[in-house]
Amino acid sequence: SGLAPNGDTIGVASDASEDDDGFAPAQAPDEIGRLACYRVLKLLGVGGMGKVFLAEDLQLRRKVALKVMKPDLARNPKAKQRFLQEARLAAAIEHDHIVHIYQVGEDLGIPFLAMQLLNGISLEDVLQRKSSLTHKQIIRIGSQIAEGLAAAHERGLIHRDIKPANIWIEPTGGGRVKILDFGLARNTADDISLTQSGAVMGTPAYMPPEQARGDKVDHRCDLYSLGCVLYRMATGDLPIKGNDTMAMLMALALHDPI
Repeated sequence: SGLAPNGDTIGVASDASEDDDGFAPAQAPDEIGRLACYRVLKLLGVGGMGKVFLAEDLQLRRKVALKVMKPDLARNPKAKQRFLQEARLAAAIEHDHIVHIYQVGEDLGIPFLAMQLLNGISLEDVLQRKSSLTHKQIIRIGSQIAEGLAAAHERGLIHRDIKPANIWIEPTGGGRVKILDFGLARNTADDISLTQSGAVMGTPAYMPPEQARGDKVDHRCDLYSLGCVLYRMATGDLPIKGNDTMAMLMALALHDPI
């Protein structure tokens, strides 16, 4: 559920928002509907728990990326708790390399968070176009990811899903990094019952062995994932390969990367 650059869509058509998202009726021709103090304008992307829309804050007159929980999931108290947990964890961190959260709330029974609207492109899209990067680009991007993670780790927060799709590259300053989507993040002091015991959560290609086993993880799992991201930036390839999730997890357990 990353953010799109000023109206570009991520893996969905711009008219894919025809489903009922539970918004109040639109009050202008350019709107999909209303939610709290926001005019919802356009669908930007779809994630596992919610959708991200281009919206306008009616009070501040600024464009935001509005992430709203899917209505069917919002009816599940545990799912709602996880969505709001993501919002609170991300909002607790103020750092130049982590996307900024403006507001967290609930309206019409739908939890939402309003985020900074970013220009640029995801690192995944960069790598799809360029395969591998120069040493200078790898160092610049990698160091900024590490700085953002350090800020989260200092607060006891673990991201648990660092991958190129969750790294946004803004065009300013030769490429400024923003870490997105704390959907799997948790505080090391939180009750782990928010996730199913033993469930594999994350992206296998960038997942450390202890996370794949469902064991307890700490901040080092993010550093392993960052290592996988650096590996791909440098080589254009993944350190561990598999045709599906199970094959990837088996390779993770049995094989050493080249």
